[in-house]
Order: sequence, then C-alpha cells, then structure tokens
Amino acid sequence: MTNNKPPYLKIHQGPASADAISREVDDRESTLSTMIRAFEQATGWSLLYQPMQMPLHRTMSPVVLGGDGQPVAQLTIVPAIDTGEGFGEHKFSTASIEHVRPLAASIAQLLSENNRLKHTLWQREAELATAIPVSSRPSTEPQLASKMQSVLRSGVEALHCTAAAAYLLDDSTTALKMRSCVGLPETRLMDPARPLRGAVADLEALLGHAVVLEDTDSMPHWQVPEDFGAAVCVPISSSTTPLGTLWMFSERARDFSSEETNLIEIIAGRIAADLEREVLVNAGRDSREQNKQLQQAAQWQTARLPSIKPMSDEFDIAGWTEQCRDLGGDFHDWLVLPDGRLGVTVATAHDSLLTGSLSAAAIQAATKAHAQYPHQPAALLERLGETLWTTSAGDQFASMAYGLIDMDSATLELALAGDAGGLLVGSQAHQLLLPSSPKLGISPDLKLPMIRRPMQRGDLLLLWSSGLQQTWQRHGMEAALEAVLNTVRRQKRETASGLARRVQQLLQSWNLKVQDDRSLVIVRRRM
Repeated sequence: MTNNKPPYLKIHQGPASADAISREVDDRESTLSTMIRAFEQATGWSLLYQPMQMPLHRTMSPVVLGGDGQPVAQLTIVPAIDTGEGFGEHKFSTASIEHVRPLAASIAQLLSENNRLKHTLWQREAELATAIPVSSRPSTEPQLASKMQSVLRSGVEALHCTAAAAYLLDDSTTALKMRSCVGLPETRLMDPARPLRGAVADLEALLGHAVVLEDTDSMPHWQVPEDFGAAVCVPISSSTTPLGTLWMFSERARDFSSEETNLIEIIAGRIAADLEREVLVNAGRDSREQNKQLQQAAQWQTARLPSIKPMSDEFDIAGWTEQCRDLGGDFHDWLVLPDGRLGVTVATAHDSLLTGSLSAAAIQAATKAHAQYPHQPAALLERLGETLWTTSAGDQFASMAYGLIDMDSATLELALAGDAGGLLVGSQAHQLLLPSSPKLGISPDLKLPMIRRPMQRGDLLLLWSSGLQQTWQRHGMEAALEAVLNTVRRQKRETASGLARRVQQLLQSWNLKVQDDRSLVIVRRRM
C-alpha cells in the first residue's frame, strides 16, 4: 500500500513507552525465575511461563489470569534440563507428574491472585488521587489567565519554539477561539473565532492525534492559524470531552521528535487540568452558596412550625414534620381562634423542593388569615382552594386536613381535602378518616363534606399528611393502621408529645426509605 503522507507530516497516536514496558517485564521475569528455580529444585520438573498467544503442546498448562480476569499466560510443565553434566539432556524427576500438577495449578492461582491484587491496587490508588481537596483560590494565587500563559511560555522555552496558542471550542462546538497565547501579539485575542469547519489540523487533533507539520509552506490545506515555518497541534481535552487545541509554532521548518511531541501533549493536559479545576472551584463555590441559602430557608421553614402548646386543661396537642430533604412542602400548625376554638392543620403542597416550600408557606399564611374570621372547616378549605386556583397558573395543588375543636363542648369539626387523612381513636372503637375529596387548587368550586364528632375523655385525634398516607400504603394500609392503633392504645396515659414520638419511632422501625414529606398531629383529650 502506498504511503501518501509527505515526510514533513507526522501524526502521533501516543504509543506506550517501550522502556517502561521492558522494566515491568524484567521485574516480573526476575520474580518468576526465582520461583521456577525453587520449583525445579523441589520437584525435578521445570515450569515455562508462556503468553497465551504462543502454541502449547506440553504436559500441563494451568492458566494464569490477568488483573481484569482474562487469561494472559499458561504454565507448562517440562522435565528439568541439566546444563552442567547432562549436556542438555533431560533429568528424570523423582517426583510423580500427578503430584506436580496440583502444585503447578496452585502456583498459577497464586500468580493470578497476585495479578488481581496489583490491578486492584493500581485502580484504587488512581481513585484515591481524586480525593484531593479542591479549594477556592486565595487572593495571592495567580489568576487562570496568568497560569495558562506561564504554562505556554515554559513549553515554548523547553521546546525552543517561537510561539504558542491555546484555542478552545465554543458552546456550539463550531468554532475555535484563541484564549491564551505566548509570542504572538495580544491583539490576536481580539480576533474572531476560527470556524472549525475546514480546520483540518484541528479536526485531526480533536480526534485524539498529535499533528506535526515540519514544513507548513508545503501543506497549506492543513490550515495552520499562524504564519510560521513549522507547527504542532495537539488536543486539549478532559478524560471524556474535547475542549480545544494547543498549537506550538517554530519560526523555521524543523522536526519534532516523539519526546518533544509527548511534552507538548503533557502541556495540553496541564492546561486542561487547570481549566477543569477552575470549573470545579466555581461550581463548588456556587454549590456552597446554594447549600447555605437552602439551610437558611430550611431553618426559616422549621421556625414557622408551632412550638408552644395552647393553654388548656382539657386538651393536649403535639406534632412533627419531617421533610424528605432540607426543604419540603409539608407543615403542621395549630392556633387558638378569637372565639376560643382550637384550630388544627396538617397540609402538603404538591410541588418539588423549593417551589413546594414556597407554596407551603403561602398556604400556611393564607390559612391563618382566613381563620381569623368566623368559619367552618369545610368552608375554610373551599376558600383556600379558590385562593390557590386564582393566584396560580393552575399548577399548585395541596392536600389538607383542618379541624376545629370547641374546647368547652369538646366537639370536633373536621374537613379533608386531597390525600390527607386521620384517625379518631376512642376507648372502645376507632374511626378511620380516609381522604375522599379532590386536592385544593384543582377547581374554584370545591364542595367538601364535614365530619362532626364529640371527643370523649381519653379520645385521640390523629391527623396526617399526604406523605404519611403514602407511607401507610407502602407498609400495607391495614397492617400500618393496626400497628399505630396498638402503639397509641398501649400508652393511653402518655402525653400527646410522647405518643407522637412513639409513632415516629414506629415508622423508623419499618426501615422504609423516606420518599415523601411527612407530618402528624395528635390531639388528646385528657382523662
């Protein structure tokens, strides 16, 4: 096949260093030689370590596996040769071949295990190298522009070149813009980006090759970006993504050796590492700022939950809210209305993270505002549904349980919307309050049923959010409610706070992954 490449063009693909490979082989052969001599002295047989590609026709050939689990060699058992007195003749072994074969197989297994351990160590050390901390740059550290220019200048001096330039791809990967240069006028940085289409040398480099142009005048179609006698173009890339190209220029036509080309690729790798580090530092800084803001928002949201119980000799109340993440759409609340009734709320804003927390805060504020006027629970939820409908783009929905307790007559009035639910536990019986109405925000004309029940001494009211309803269902609705009933009935004289903690501990004992925001309120009429 005819080679059409001119002598002044080289394309390097970065072969492995022969010296490094030979040193690795020499080290392995030294260890094997020691082992084979010991095997020969003990058995009178010799072992041949043969790569898999060699033909095998000997007595025994146990397989040696490489670090990746693939066969790399075989151990062949042959009679030992006496090179001292036997003039190359085979010595007869005193050990039976049947006894020698298991020993050879065991040696092959040990070699395989050694290869696997070396391979694992090689992988782990590289992985541990990624654990270095990436910290923000102190004010005294050079800026990225200075660092890139310093790297280019060092490369130009080491290679005795005239100039160097780093070109990076734009967002659409259709053009290459000069981002740093040495030995060129700084006004080059103001030039428009070079179209990638037609830039043959750059395209070849972005494929992973090093393009060496020893005489650029003889090869104008390679589109060298600057007027120099010789040039080298190598890729600037991360482990997964091409970022651009690095050009090294020489004033006169000249050759670049493989060692010099490898050095240019190392310089390009240094530039890529600096670019990636800068991206990581900026991303880490942004992430820390976002996390700080999320934590502040989560603290603000937690502070909105009730912490002071209403002063009542008849009723005890407690509750908790667990967000699936730092922020969430769940809340519980209680308040004493101007007419003396106790209002109890458990709600879920059906949205994600930040928007869910904002919706929950708006719903909580709207509930308190509407509750200042005389109302019944169903009417308040209907007004909240209308508020959600009129103040959103039709994408905000909520589930809610809202109850009013007349602390004088011990009468409960309750309304449910969406997926919120509840349980009324008496001394002899219980009533499950399952969700049966649409979510708030679906329609401005919701009509919700209302439950009215007296609460006897010792009765318990449990109200839970949509996420807790989902937890019951994942565990098995019937089994979950039976477990909750047994938990609260066994501790009839426990305070509401104690009962709420016991239900929380029950949930933790199920070892279910927390997938939803969850809230629970327990109201207990004292004995």
